[in-house]
Amino acid sequence: ATPLPSNNSSVAALALPDGRCVVAFNNTATGARWPLTLAVSSDWGETFDRVRDLVDTTGYEHVRHGLYGEHSYPTLLMHPNGTQIDVAWTHCRSTVKHARIDIAWLAGGDGLSVGDFRHRAGGAGGGGGGGGGG
Repeated sequence: ATPLPSNNSSVAALALPDGRCVVAFNNTATGARWPLTLAVSSDWGETFDRVRDLVDTTGYEHVRHGLYGEHSYPTLLMHPNGTQIDVAWTHCRSTVKHARIDIAWLAGGDGLSVGDFRHRAGGAGGGGGGGGGG
């Protein structure tokens, strides 16, 4: 088991060239499908020392329209250049989103433990593309 919260949805994991692993998941235990978060572990899931939201839909227009900004069913793929990760996920159960992020972007994570970083309903909006999106 990892310290990552589970909202009963799928996660994705990928080994990085430097031996660390990255996990894409919904960083909440409430059943919500946001935020879509990436967490990096140097010890294969025992601890996560970098945590960054790829997408946090708090305040998004579709949240106000009742779709709740779902970002779920992530998949991860190492880009052939070895320095970027492709992330694809279901957006609001109607489209597929894609982002290409630099691995270096993950190093800018806040370093908070996953338990301290869980989604806070009504919190500040945000979400970054981390260097790409589509």
